[in-house]
Amino acid sequence: MSPGVVLPIDRRKTRRFPIALKVLYRMKSARAGSGEVCDISSGGVRFHADRVLPVGKAIEINLQWPFLLEGRCGLQLHMRCRVVRSNAMGTAVAIKQHEFRTAGSHLVGDQVEQVRVSRFAAGR
Repeated sequence: MSPGVVLPIDRRKTRRFPIALKVLYRMKSARAGSGEVCDISSGGVRFHADRVLPVGKAIEINLQWPFLLEGRCGLQLHMRCRVVRSNAMGTAVAIKQHEFRTAGSHLVGDQVEQVRVSRFAAGR
């Protein structure tokens, strides 16, 4: 490193893990959309949304989890969050509450995704 070069201090409280997952979101205003996760930590998620989102607003997020429960049941991670930053580079949210939900063991592949999308759009 060259003398006089100052690196920015990372003020994050938790470690971020890069991961590429589809994300579906819904705001209280019934505005829904989709995007792709860039990284996730125990305190927040950063993703590329299909539009810039209003900072400070509540948002619900669903992620298709990449692992099966007991090797056969699809999972989704449902989170209630608050938008802390959103611009053309991406959206960052702080996680307030989270839970894993099952998608059912009788569904596979695209069927699981279709059920998740239709349930999420209906607010269930």
